[in-house]
Amino acid sequence: MGFLMSSFGSETSFQSLITLCQDPSLKGYQGAWREFLRRYKQRIYQIVFYRCDSWQSPRVKTQLKDIVNDIVSLVFKDLPKSIKNYREVSKEKIFLLWLTTICNRAVSFYFKDRYIDIISNYQIDDYPEIVGDLPLDNRWELFELITDVLTRDSSHKRNVQRDLVIFLLYTIGNFKEEEIKKHHCFKEIGPRVVEVTVSRKRKILKENLN
Repeated sequence: MGFLMSSFGSETSFQSLITLCQDPSLKGYQGAWREFLRRYKQRIYQIVFYRCDSWQSPRVKTQLKDIVNDIVSLVFKDLPKSIKNYREVSKEKIFLLWLTTICNRAVSFYFKDRYIDIISNYQIDDYPEIVGDLPLDNRWELFELITDVLTRDSSHKRNVQRDLVIFLLYTIGNFKEEEIKKHHCFKEIGPRVVEVTVSRKRKILKENLN
């Protein structure tokens, strides 16, 4: 451990810095994290801002700066735990890719949770076409999460695909009940099927994701 240093600056090696940040019992742990933030804080902000901008629908009325600050705070909070399992300490470029992944996951988790909350709790007239302005990759992330949760539900297996389509049309596609029932696939459904289906699926999302 002779290469580990208790004082830090630009000359401190990447390997020394990451190794110290991984172990709270080592002398210099706190100083290592101060140097870590000096080196990487701005990069973390840039990554989070870029990813937030791609998730930010104009119909979700929030301040982007506030969201970025919230997510960066979450990243900083989780990093000491995550970095303990990081193994490639010889190449900083690989570490920066890992750090980017950590940031991207935090942003995706934050926004998917936010959109799920809106989809689960609000009427479509309050947030029309909420995901319509998102990039295609982001929309698919959200759709895949909803689909995974709702198709894992053990109840009402017989109509699981039908109910999933109804739910997505109503909550994300912005179709009203009467518009859904005009489609030839749904002409024979009962008078309250759409209402009951949407209510039940919203409850499942809340129970599994909130």
